Amino acid sequence: MDFRLDEEQLGLQDTVRRLCWAPPGDRPDEAAVADVLRAHGARPWQVELTASVLADAIAGARVPEPDPVPDAPE
Repeated sequence: MDFRLDEEQLGLQDTVRRLCWAPPGDRPDEAAVADVLRAHGARPWQVELTASVLADAIAGARVPEPDPVPDAPE
C-alpha cells in the first residue's frame, strides 16, 4: 500500500527531529525507532507508517567528518 502524506499531516516533526539528532544506536533497526516514536507519543498508525522508513533513512545517513582543529597560534 502506498501512502502520500505531507510531513505536517503526520504530526511527528518534533519527534523525527529528535530521533535524527539522537538516534537509538549507530544503525537503529525498525523496532528501536518504533520504541522511540511510541515513547514520544506517536500513535500506532504513525509508527506503522514511519518506523521502517525512518530506520532506513538513519542507517543510510552519512555522518559528516568534523572540521579540523586549526593549529594554535605561536
